[in-house]
Amino acid sequence: YVVPAQTPLDPIAWRDQLRAALKVGLPDYMVPSHWLLLDALPLTGNGKLDRQALPLPDAGDWQRPFEAPEGELEQQLAAIWAEVLGV
Repeated sequence: YVVPAQTPLDPIAWRDQLRAALKVGLPDYMVPSHWLLLDALPLTGNGKLDRQALPLPDAGDWQRPFEAPEGELEQQLAAIWAEVLGV
């Protein structure tokens, strides 16, 4: 969950810039792979973070669209994985 100081004009480019900036000082496994932009963090009456009010991430936000295998090698690998996974 990220609350930017200003609403980014291009959220995707903004996320890429944020990810690149974090990779400078953090190892790859510590850099989040999913980001959810919020206008403000939900707070309880005590001023603490209301975790139950946080929106659930939508898997569609970070999944890439399907790309069919291209070329003979990719098609062979896709066929092997389809057989292994039973799909």
